[in-house]
Amino acid sequence: MDRRAFLLGAGAAGLTVAWSAVGSAQRAVKPHAADLPRDDGAFPIGSVGLQLYTVRGLMQQDVERTLEQVAAAGYRIVETAGLFDRTPASFRQSLDRFGLRSVSGHYPLEQLEHDPDRLFATARALGQEYVVVPSVPAALRSSAAAYVALAERFNQLGRSCRDAGFRFAYHNHNVEFETFGTDTPAYDMLVQRTDAAVVSFELDVYWAYKAGQDPLRYVDRYPGRFALCHLKDGTAPPERAMADVGGGAIDFAGLFRRARTAGLRYAFVEHDQPRDPLVSIRASHDNLVRLLRNG
Repeated sequence: MDRRAFLLGAGAAGLTVAWSAVGSAQRAVKPHAADLPRDDGAFPIGSVGLQLYTVRGLMQQDVERTLEQVAAAGYRIVETAGLFDRTPASFRQSLDRFGLRSVSGHYPLEQLEHDPDRLFATARALGQEYVVVPSVPAALRSSAAAYVALAERFNQLGRSCRDAGFRFAYHNHNVEFETFGTDTPAYDMLVQRTDAAVVSFELDVYWAYKAGQDPLRYVDRYPGRFALCHLKDGTAPPERAMADVGGGAIDFAGLFRRARTAGLRYAFVEHDQPRDPLVSIRASHDNLVRLLRNG
């Protein structure tokens, strides 16, 4: 099951919220000062979180136990991908119990467009700052013209999220780097045609690498556009197989040196199909701790 199908299946439960509580809910929390890049440019390990899609199988079995192990692996922030049959209030209580914060969440485009109030209530209850669309239906990315139309759609969604107190972002896979017979990858069309004031991007460095792109060149080309990123490694060409951070060829040190240029606020470890999710998230976190400490 791909990410979009997974989110759509989890969407009904994930967006269930008691409407009596919505009126008293606080606006999305502001970032903690400790989670922002320091004056010396170093990226803090406290701003490295986990995309819970990585441990979705374990979350479906036992939310509490899985979150406990996520915290034990060293993570303090997470990005959601569905709430696993929990209400937002219940899920937030579990996060709080283990000292975790959810600063971002993945939500289906369909729900953001057709039921935004309920979605925003969920994100607000979780304390999230970013509402991220992780993928779109194939029909919306079938041509260069389709991507031009999608960019305007994102501008509208970005304004809607801003008015609700959130930031909107889009997460890429490898398909966004198709050129459709032009000289410009579709991803560039999206970045160039969206309003930086209301649209951010969650750069998945692995999928850019898988498509034969250098993710660092995108940061250099479009400074300030990448508030979020996904951290997963890729082995050397031609396989470019997905790997834990530190198990491949992607230049993460170069990425973090560009954190201020990118406008990077949060980075999330992710592995779509780890052999052992807990071993995977620990290995990636430990490698990132060493990398960021050695700077």
